[in-house]
Parts: sequence; structure tokens; C-alpha cells
Amino acid sequence: MSEPRPSRRGVEEAKALLHERSLWMSGGEPLDSYLDDFRALGQLQCTYVWTKDVVAYRCRTCQMNDSSAICNLCFQNGNHWDHDYVMYHSASGGCCDCGDLAAWKESGACAAHQRLHVQEPKLKDELLEPTHVVVQYVLRELLVWVKKLKVKLSYQRKLFDQNTDLEVAMAMIYLDWSQKVCAVDALRSIVCNEIIDYGIPCQTDAPTSALEILLDCLGWMPDKLIEAETTLFLQLLYKNDFKDKFLNLLREKYEKMIFLAIRNKEYMKNYTHLDTNLDRVMVQLFNDPDMTTRLIHKHNLLELFIGVFSKVIACSAENNELAVVSFDGDAIKCKVYLRPQSDLRLVVSHRNIAIHMLSKQPQLFPHILDVLVKLQWMNAYTRGGDGHVFEKTWTLAIQLEMNSMAIIFQLISRCFQDPLGRKKTLVTAATYTFKVLKQYLEQVKRISDQDKYSDSTVSLHIPLHRALSAILQKLVLISWGNYERGFLTALKEEGVFNFTEDEVLALMDHPLRILVWMAQIRAQMWSTLEHFSRLELIYRGSFWHDQSMDMDILLLQFCSVACEDLQGKIFVKIAELFNFKSMATTRTIPGQRNCRQAEIMLLQSFMRLILLVVRERRNLGRTEEDEAQGKCLQYDVIQWLCVRDQTYSQLCRALGSTSIEHQKLNVVLDRVAVYHEPKQVAHQGYYQLKSEYWKEFDPLFPHYYLNELEEAEVDTLSAEDIQRRLRKELRQKAILEEFSAKRKAFMELQSDCDDDENSEDGSEMEACSIVNESRACKSGSVPISETLRKATTPVTDADHVAMEASSKAKECALCKTKKDDKNSSLCWIALVQRYNFPNQVLSRGEQMRNTGETDISHVGQFQGLNLNDDLDQLVTVGYFAESGNATTIDLSTLEHVQCCGHQMHYDCFQDHMKNLQLSCNAGNDVVNPLNGEFSCPICRRLANVLLPDVDASISSRKMDLHEDVKGADEIGSDWSSFWQSNKNLENSMDSFCVQTLRVRKQYPHSYFNTPSSCARSRVLWEELVLNIVHCEVETREGYVQVGTASSSSPTMKFSDECTWGGDSAHWTAMRELGRLAMLSNTFPGAVQDKSQRLRALWECLRLLDRRENLDAESMDTESSPILAGMSELERTVREMFPQNPIDLAEPCEDPEFAQVSSLYFHCQDGSAQKQENSQFVPVSCNVDMGEEELARTQTTLNQSVHLEENKNSQFVEFKLGETYPSKLAAPDPIEHDPQQRHEISFEDAKIENKIREEMMIDGCLSQPFPIEQQRNTSSDSLSTWMEDILRNGILTADPFWVLAMLLIILSKQPDRHVLLSMVKFAYTIAVLQTQIAVSRLDVEDSDVETLVRRACLPFLRRAAMLVQIVTREDLREHGLTGMKVMDFHSLQLILQLPDCSLILQPQGATAAMVTQLLHLYRPKSFNFEMHKVPRKALLHKLPRVYQKLLMEGFYGKKCAACGETPLDPAICLVCGMLLCCGADRRGNGIGECSQHAATESAGVGIFLLLRSTQLLLLRNNRTCMGLSLYLDIHGDEDLYMRRNQKMYLSDLRLNEIRRLWMTAAFDYDSYILRNSQLMRKAY
Repeated sequence: MSEPRPSRRGVEEAKALLHERSLWMSGGEPLDSYLDDFRALGQLQCTYVWTKDVVAYRCRTCQMNDSSAICNLCFQNGNHWDHDYVMYHSASGGCCDCGDLAAWKESGACAAHQRLHVQEPKLKDELLEPTHVVVQYVLRELLVWVKKLKVKLSYQRKLFDQNTDLEVAMAMIYLDWSQKVCAVDALRSIVCNEIIDYGIPCQTDAPTSALEILLDCLGWMPDKLIEAETTLFLQLLYKNDFKDKFLNLLREKYEKMIFLAIRNKEYMKNYTHLDTNLDRVMVQLFNDPDMTTRLIHKHNLLELFIGVFSKVIACSAENNELAVVSFDGDAIKCKVYLRPQSDLRLVVSHRNIAIHMLSKQPQLFPHILDVLVKLQWMNAYTRGGDGHVFEKTWTLAIQLEMNSMAIIFQLISRCFQDPLGRKKTLVTAATYTFKVLKQYLEQVKRISDQDKYSDSTVSLHIPLHRALSAILQKLVLISWGNYERGFLTALKEEGVFNFTEDEVLALMDHPLRILVWMAQIRAQMWSTLEHFSRLELIYRGSFWHDQSMDMDILLLQFCSVACEDLQGKIFVKIAELFNFKSMATTRTIPGQRNCRQAEIMLLQSFMRLILLVVRERRNLGRTEEDEAQGKCLQYDVIQWLCVRDQTYSQLCRALGSTSIEHQKLNVVLDRVAVYHEPKQVAHQGYYQLKSEYWKEFDPLFPHYYLNELEEAEVDTLSAEDIQRRLRKELRQKAILEEFSAKRKAFMELQSDCDDDENSEDGSEMEACSIVNESRACKSGSVPISETLRKATTPVTDADHVAMEASSKAKECALCKTKKDDKNSSLCWIALVQRYNFPNQVLSRGEQMRNTGETDISHVGQFQGLNLNDDLDQLVTVGYFAESGNATTIDLSTLEHVQCCGHQMHYDCFQDHMKNLQLSCNAGNDVVNPLNGEFSCPICRRLANVLLPDVDASISSRKMDLHEDVKGADEIGSDWSSFWQSNKNLENSMDSFCVQTLRVRKQYPHSYFNTPSSCARSRVLWEELVLNIVHCEVETREGYVQVGTASSSSPTMKFSDECTWGGDSAHWTAMRELGRLAMLSNTFPGAVQDKSQRLRALWECLRLLDRRENLDAESMDTESSPILAGMSELERTVREMFPQNPIDLAEPCEDPEFAQVSSLYFHCQDGSAQKQENSQFVPVSCNVDMGEEELARTQTTLNQSVHLEENKNSQFVEFKLGETYPSKLAAPDPIEHDPQQRHEISFEDAKIENKIREEMMIDGCLSQPFPIEQQRNTSSDSLSTWMEDILRNGILTADPFWVLAMLLIILSKQPDRHVLLSMVKFAYTIAVLQTQIAVSRLDVEDSDVETLVRRACLPFLRRAAMLVQIVTREDLREHGLTGMKVMDFHSLQLILQLPDCSLILQPQGATAAMVTQLLHLYRPKSFNFEMHKVPRKALLHKLPRVYQKLLMEGFYGKKCAACGETPLDPAICLVCGMLLCCGADRRGNGIGECSQHAATESAGVGIFLLLRSTQLLLLRNNRTCMGLSLYLDIHGDEDLYMRRNQKMYLSDLRLNEIRRLWMTAAFDYDSYILRNSQLMRKAY
């Protein structure tokens, strides 16, 4: 009979035919609708199957066994929130047990799977036959393609060079269909029957069932098909009948599948994936204890698993008499033995199976012990032997013993849990173990007598001995009645233990030699010490000590009492192995001094071991079980807490690798320790030992390392000192109390001294304070170290340190001097970064609309606007009607500037950056010097620019400039002399502006020429204004005191920071930006450009040739309102610009003069140009300018400066409460300070070449990434904002932009009068814009003024901040304190502004100017809207419980960017969007999180990774895996839910992340910066 062939050869053709047959099976209804109808009737069981790393749930309240689990949907619908549940990441996958009464309680089933609500669905009779036919067709096609694929991948692999994509695709079509059908109970039964009964012809005449063929081919399949077939098996295993038949077939092929992997290299390639999927099958097979018991008996599974396990180990054994395991074969290297070992361990995890083995089939237990015999003394070492073998095998050997011993520990533990039969089963296990051990020791002795066994070899592995220790460990916990010596007497009387003295000595030989070997390693007596030290650490460490060292010491203790009068021989034997018997009789040789230190260390280990053996700290079976276990656990906890304060996770790791009963551990911790909640962001909750338990410190605790023992001893001495001090203080307090009582009694007798009755003795109060502190320390609420520090640190010392820090003079962070040899400018170390925090806050707002509803709580006020007075802030947003582009300044992406508080000379900085760029190790994986980045030498914060310090940079020789007595020419000459004498300041300002433009344009490797004077002034004013906007939005919620800029900077706060709140680092930068911006208005070469800008302003306001632009009707009278408005507007402009340079300026011939090319500089690939006055910048500079523009710029620079006399001009300087009415002093123009020109050298060429190589490696030579090209639109709009205002009209601009433009156009330092005039003009525009926006709302007239005030509040706050920075006034002296910074009337008075009602209902000249401004407004092309934004900027709201976040934020949701289910889901904490972390869906090498951060947050992203609970912090190419926002009840992290603890949101950490987000301080946080690395947008 020939084998069947596939009926279709194409994927689409196969899908079409399968669709037709599915319609026949479902009676013409689409298959999905047909299956949905069945699901609507309900199902008895949930058949959801998940793969590895999927989150599942276990509920200890509802589950029937430890392996039971349910899916997320059943958990949500089952009301388990109040139960004892855990959420975990499935290691290999599993099935939902909801509705399975053998695995899950019916009361815990969800509503969809409760049997009361479910009816057994049945197929219609007419559809029964078509269903069988279609299922048979699908199985036949599936088997054909699977067998064809097996042939390609196994026997004829070399003959088939073509790929197997077609076979895999065809098989997946039929597997997907089968899985979909098996999700319905009624159809699953048919598939179960057909997959077992339906057979197809093979090479033999007898047909083979479909299930048998699938199992035969399973190991040869690709990973995708293995997982799909396993999922189908898991769905079918919900039927118990299928379980029986499936297991019968699997039993026949079980051994063949495992040994095929050992013998066949091709089969081994997929074995790891096969083994993982078989784990899923085995868990589902043996999830029901009763069903497992029946299957075990019926199919003899114990014999199967033990036999295969023994054979796998035997095939790797050496060919000698002991047959010790070798590590050369694949059975150990590839861990093939794990399959039978895991299955055997899974089976004996059921208590009835474990009891059955040792009570009904005890003959199986020796077979397990025979496997352990082959592991005895494996991976042995000889002193002085080769160490290169060590690294290859030691991990394999430890894993092999741990996995093998897991069966013993599981078996013994389950038997011990049976209170009725545990004594019998454990004695049976002990009987067989003693018997096998005696045989093994006799064999070792026989080989040793034949000189085939070397005593010099040592090994860590004696699993047979440790199996006996595991049994003894449980036997000592059982009550043995009236037996004199407990279990030992019982074992001897029952004939279980009948060892002679020599046999006992031989029994203890192996564990004793291991302990001696570890002591020799600690004494540094072995070669390749670094290798063997790892073994010693693991042997004693928490990873393995409970299964290794603890078991060995327990066996020595047993041997020391096993026979009468044997202690002497045992101690002699221990001394012999330590070589102390001969040492005691050997003379000391002077030349052996180096050996004496090792011998001393060995002697210490010897004495500790003797004390451990003699002293029985552990229970020996004479107390109750729970009491004994509790004492042992308490003893261990106390010893570890004596070393140091421990977190809960640290304690769990220290207590051992075996499972810990958390409930018992919590009881012990409540008794002996005090819990301290996390006080700092990076800290976790920890436990501190109570003072009364320090007396239980045991220096002989065997698990201490040397450093831990020393720490524990020091802490113990400190605790004893505190105890003595407490006792002394208590005695003093008793004496004082007695004295106080006598004094009070005496005073009561004196009637004339009533005033003294309530007086207190100062010493008594001090003593009470000490006693109260001591009580707090005793209770554990105050750390011991803190108590000692307070007791020993004088208050005067702390005050002295604070005063010294606050008064520390400024000096360079590199050369540590105030002035260098070159008289270089001293600058602040600063960081400039792109940020759009105001944009993010504004994007959360919503447009104000009339809802038609009345707010009951605000009847009569803003009815129908749904406005909250306390939480909402109103903002006016203007936008163009056609394009929809908004002009609000909040939408701009700014260059946030902040200073760490330290300074550096400009020349020192140049040399420092040159060295960093030339160094091979230029970056530390955080800082990239080729982008101009560096770390502050003092605080190590990130920086990329120097911000000039005006006070420290200007020349020491000054002369007063009184502008009220000097003419314009004289003032201009003085300022020219000033800048000539302070070239260092000008050069440092140029460097700052160039770096700022690089950050703005996002061209880190680009070349810019030195900016013009006008461009320099514009950049500085823009930076100041935009940073003020950021600060205003940041501080809206009220005064918030934030930490200082640097840990090492002075703690003194300036007036502006104390007034407004915010970040100290930011205020330091804004103060200097304000001074630099004012100074930039005095550059000699900027007058012509500023005059032309002023002329453009006059044209924008229609003040030039105003009568020619009026119509005929307006010309009839001189009292025309338009003419009056123009006159008032002209007066206002002249008041802001009193020098009237517009009369001197020539008209601009170029109609496109106001373009970004005239002020900002485009990137050009080329080398740096030499200019006569240019200074070296860390990255060379160049400009790409048109010929006409270049000529115009050159002409401007060559023009002389002419300034008219201004009597009102003066620089008002407020500093520490003192006023200096004179202008900023300029140096004496007689003699210039020496300035050293820097010519381009060979080092500069090397730097430039290195930068170009870096750009070529990045593949982006002077070009931004695609993301950055999209983001450049925001920087371009920032470059043209002034030209847009002059082109589109004043009323279309943000009022704060208007104020910034006026300051830029001004060609002198603004005095207070001019500045307040500008503020008043911008304020008028703000009120008019808000009035237009309010007019679009249906509000009462009485509410208009209130809404206008609320909407203009942000502008007033920004204007007040600007005035305070420019004038350096302390606004607190004017009453602006506390919450008055959020009060409209207070700010209005400070700024000397008229009430908004005078603008809303103007009269006289104000009415004329308002009319003219409104005449400039074009409502058809430009509109205004009122938006409400949250006053308090918060991150995305997160649930309090992490488990709820995982269910609500992930399950059933798709990635917002790609529309697929995220493999590694991440939530953006700024906007709440769900994304795929690390997924490159677009194929551009950029992850979704990086893409989102670049497009929405200027490259800064805060993401919460749902699987690990960690924070992902992105700052362009800088990445940090931060702390977890969720902590368990112990204040401890549980990454990836390894401990399966319920976790809660940490407000402390969330608030800190919010603070860093608001202040743009992620790169100023030491923890984040230390844990960051540079990555190419991989997330």
C-alpha cells in the first residue's frame, strides 16, 4: 500500500480547499461564527494554552495542587483579588485549569466555566459525519507534510539543499485549524478520537495512527512546528481518556526520543526546544494527583523514569570499577539527563506518589541511589594538578548533583508531610541508604587497598552521603517517644544502623576531606587559587550550602555520636587530615615563616570544625517539630542580621536555595527584627535586628565569610556599647527622677516659691532626651550607626562645615585657581539639552467648550465650562485657520540650560576637551567627547558647554559709565573699549552660542562659524525666554523646594529661587543667561541689524507712512480713531525704544531679509576657516551663507557704531539687597588685556579627522537621523518666529514672544522703565488675545474679566520672572511671597500694570491704541482658543497594585505604533501609550520607544517595562535601565516577579521620577548617569 500524497501543493490553494470543507462541516456557516456559537453556550473547562514567558496566575485559595494555574481572563472573572494569589512568568508554558475540578476548586472558577451555568454542547446529527470526514482530511494532509518535512531534516538532509518553508507553511495551516477547532468541547472529542483511531499506510502494511506519526516526527520538526504540535496536544489532554492513550504511546517512544538525541547530532539541534515543550505536556499530564496515581500504576511510569535516568547517567560513566560520571559525552554536556530527572521529580512531587514509592515499591529507591553512586567523587581534583579542566566541568558537575539531589529532597520532603506514615517511610529510606553506602565504602576500601584509589584526590560531590543527611535531617524532627537517644536508638534497635567503628570512620571520611580541602583553599594552599576559591564560595554560599556544607556537617555530627566512646578517634582523624598530628611533634624551621600563616589559618578552621561537631546548635529530635524548625530558622535569621541590615530578598537568598515558607519567615522577622521603609529613592526596605537579640550572635556560624564575620563582630561590639550606655542612662534617669521627686516635695512646703514648682532642670531634660533616644534605638526604630553618630558629632562642627561651604570662593574645577596665566574667562559648567516639557503639559489640555451643563458647586460662575478652580490653568492658544499651526510659545522645543554649580576657565576647558577627544578612551559609555560632552571634574554630572560668568570674566580694571551725562558716540566708544578689553568673555559667549545652535539643529558634528553680534544676542535672549517658560510651567502648582544643583555646591539659595521655587541648577543658568543677554545688546556690530528689525516692527504696526495707507474717509479728519490709535501706538513704541534708531536706519532692500539664513547657520561639510579674531572651539566652525548675505554681514561689521544720547538709560544692578544705579563698569580702554590667539594645530586636525571617522561610522556625516529630520520642523519654526511675527502681525504672536522680540531689537541694556513699558505692551496683546478667545465662549459678561485674568496669569508669571532676572531685584521685598506668585493682582502690582478691565473697556488713549491693535487682527486667517491644562504636571496615572497594571495595561491591547501585540510591552509614563520595547517594526534600526521619545518628547522618554517592572529612561542615544516603581510589602524589588509577590506603587520613587522629568535633570542624577550607556536608539 503506497503512502498518501498531498492533495494540494500551494498554500493559497490549500487554504481555499480547507475553507470549502469547513463550510461543509459547519452547515454553510463561516467557521469562526460556527465556533463562536458553541462558545456562547459555555464550556466546562477553559482550554487556553500559553507559551513560555506569558504571565499566568496561581491562587493558593482555589488551586488543588502546586502546579495548577489559570489564565488572565479567568483570573479577572473569578474574583481572586482578595485571595492568596501570585502572578508569575511561565518558564515553559502551560494550560488554564479553570473548570477542571481535579486541579481547581469549583468555587474559584470564573463565571464562564462554572458547571451550574454550562450545558454540555452537542453537534447536530446531520453535521456529525461531515465533521469526522473533514477532521480526517486535515489529519491526513498534516501527516503527509510532517513526514515529508522529517525526511528532509533527517535521513536525506544532505540531499535537500532547498529550504523547507513550503512544508512548514502547509503544516501550520492544518495545525492552526486543528487548534481552533479543539478550543470547543464538542469538536475536541471528535479530534481526540480521530487522532488516535485514524491511521494512514506507511512503509509497512499495518496502518499507523496519526498520534504515533506525530510523536515520531516531533523531535525533527522546526521550533515553530514543535510548539504548535505541543499546543494541540495540550488542548487534547483536557480529555482524560486521551491522557491514557497518549501516555501509552509516549511510554513506548520515551526512551527512544531521549537516546536519539545522544546518538544523533542532527536530532540534538532541536532537542532543547523539544525538551522545553515536553515540560508543558508533562505538567498537564500529571496535574491531577488521583489521575497521576492511576497512570503511574497502569503504565509503570516510576520504573520507566528511573530506568531511563539511570541509563542516561550510565552511558556517561567512565569504564572503571567505580564507574564515575565523565563529562565528555552529550548526555551531561547538553543536559539530556534533565528530561527523565524532571519527569521523576514532577511525579514524586505528589505526596501519594512519594509515599507509594517508599511504602509499596521500596525496591525502586535503591535504583535512584545507584544513580547517586555514579556521581560520587566526580570531577575530582589533585593538589598541583592542571587547572584548565576546572573551568570546563565544575558548573556541569554542580548542576548535575543539584538536579539529581532534587529528587531525593522532593521525595523525603513529601514523605515527611504525612504525619501518620512518615516514620515508616523515612526509616525505609534510611535502611536502603545505609545499605548502599556500606557497599560503596567497601568498594572504595577494596580499590584503595589495590592502590587504585588516591587519597590525594578531592571532590565536592558526595550525593550519596548527602542523601543520608537529608533523611537524618527529617528523622531528628520526629518524636521518638521514650528512646534514650532519640532516633539513633530506634535505628539501632530496628537493625537499620549496624555500622562498626571503622565503618563510621570510613563514612565520615568523604565529607571530612571536603571540609579540610575547603580550609586549605582558604589558607591559599592550592595552585590556581582564583579558580578553587569559586568552589569554596559556592560550597559555603547561599546558592548551595543547604544541600552541601550543611549536609556534610550534619553527617559529621551524626558520626560523632553514632558509636559509644568514638569521639576520641574522630578527633584524631580530623587532626590527621588537617596534618596537625605531625605538626605538633615537628620542630619549627626558621625558613618556613611563610608557611606558618597558612598553618594558622588552617588551625582556625580546625578549631571551628571541632566546635561545630561537638556543639549541637541544631535540634536533635527532643522537641516538637514546629518549635524545632522555628528555632533553626530564627537562629539563621539572627546570624545574617548580625552581619548587616538585610532586605527581604537578601535574607531569602542567604537562607538557602530550597523553597522558603514565607509565612514562617515573616513571623520570625516580626519577632527579632524591625522593618525600615525606604527613605531614599535608590534604597529598598530593610530589616534591622532588635537590640535584645544581639546576645544570640554566634561567631561559629558556618556560613560566614571572613569579611562577614568581621562585620558581625564589629556590630556586636557596637551593640554592647549601646547596651551599656542605655543601662547607664537608665540609672542616671532613676537618680534624676528621685531627686526631682524630693525637690518637688520640698518646694510644695514653700508657699512663697510657687513659681518654681514647674521648673525643670536642664540636665534632667537632656537626660530624658538621651533616654528617649536610647529607647528608640532599643526598639530598632533608629539605626545604631545613626545613634552613635549623633552622640559623637558636635553641633558646632556641622555648622562650621555648612558655613565654609557657603562661603567658598569660585575657582576653576581643573586648575583650582581663580585666575589663570591667560586671564581666561571663568565660566559655569553647564548642560544644554533639547526639551519640550511645556509642550507636553499643553498637549494634555483640552479646548474650552460649552457643555450645556451647570456645575452645581459653582452655580453662577463659569456655568457649562466644566472648569476646576484649583486644578486647571487657562491658556490662550492662537493658530492659523488654514494650516492649523499654533503660535503659542509653549509648543516650542527649547534648549534647557542648567549648571551643576562648578566653574572652569575657558582655556582650561579647551585643553581638557582636546585631550578627551584625542584620548582612545574618550568616553566612559556615558559621555561622548566628540559631541562636545564631558563630565564635571568635581560632581561628575554631564555637561556639554561652558556658560560665561559675567562677574568672574570681565577685566579687573573698570571705569564707571554714567549714560546720563554722556553722548551716544561716547557711550558707543566706551562699550567698544569694553568688548576689546574683554575678548575672553566674547569668545566664551560665542562658544556657548555655537554649542546651543548645534543642540538646536541636532547636528553634533556640524561646523558653525562665529555668530554675528545680532545673532548672538538673539540666541541668548531666546534661551532666556524659553527657559523662563519651562520654569513657569514647572512651578505652577505652587512653591516647591527642590534640592540644590550639586551635592558639593553651596546650600545658599538666591532670591529668585526662594520666590518661585524650582531647580537651583536651572536658576543658576537663567541668572547668567539674563546678564549675558543684556550685555549682548551692547555689541558694537549689532546696531544696524537691530535698527532694521525696529523698522520692520514699525511697518508691522503700520506706523510708517501711516497717512498714505489710510482711505479717503479716514483722511477727512485729524481726529480719526485710527490716526489716534497710531499716535498712541507710536508713542508707546518710542517709549520702549527711547533712542529712536528708526530714524537712522535705512529701509531694508531685501524683502526676504527676515529669514533664518541671516541669523542662523546651516551645516556645511568642510574644515574650519581661520579668522583673525576667532578662538578655538572644541568642534571647528564654518558657515554656509549666500554672497549677498555675506557681503551685507561684512558691511554691518565694518560700520561704525552711532548711539544717540539716552538720559534714562542705566543698568540697575541689585545684588544681595544693594542697588548700583551706575552702568556695568567697563575696563580702562588705555591698555588691553593680553589675549592669546589660537591657531589650528596638528592636534586640531587629528580631532577633526577623528570626528569625521566617528560620523562615517555612524553613517550620518553631517546628517540627522530620520527621526531628527522630522523634528527639525520645530527648530526651523523656532528660527523664524521673529520673522513670522513681523510678517503676520503682532496680534498673531504669543505675548511672551513679542516681549522677547522687543528685547532683542533694543540696542542697549534695558533699564527698568523700558522693560516695564515692554511688559505693558505685551500684556495688552495678551489681554486682547484672551478677550477674543473668551468671546467665542457663551459666558456671562460678569465672567469675562475673571476668565481673562486666569488666562493671562501664565504671561504675568513669566514677565515677573524675566523682570526679576534682568533687574536682579528681590520681589519678596515687594510682598511677592508664598502662594502670591499664583495671584493675578499681586503680579499686576509688581509689574505696575493696569487692570485688565481698563483694556477690556478702554477709554481715552488706551482705547485708541486698543482699536489700532484690533484693526491689525484678521479673524478669517487667525483664531484664538481657550484651553485648560492641568496646573499640576503629573505622569501617567498608574494603579496601586502592579498586577492590576499588567492586566489593565497590557492584556488584549495592541502596540499604538505597530498595531501588534507587544512581546516586551512598555508604557510611556508621559502620555500613557503602549509600545513594543526594542521592536524595529519600521526597519530603520530604531526601536518603537526611541522613535516615540524622539517624535513626542524631544528624545527624552520615560517608559515602564511591564514584564520587568523596571523604568527605561531614554535621553536621545543615552539609555538607563532604572529602578522599579513597584515594591513588595517588604519594600523590595521583585524583577520579573521571580518571588511572585504582590507589588505596590512606590510614591517616593514615582515623585522623584516626576521631579527629574519636570526639571530635565535625568542626566544630573548620579544613579541614572552611573547606570547609563550610549546605545544607538535600540529600544
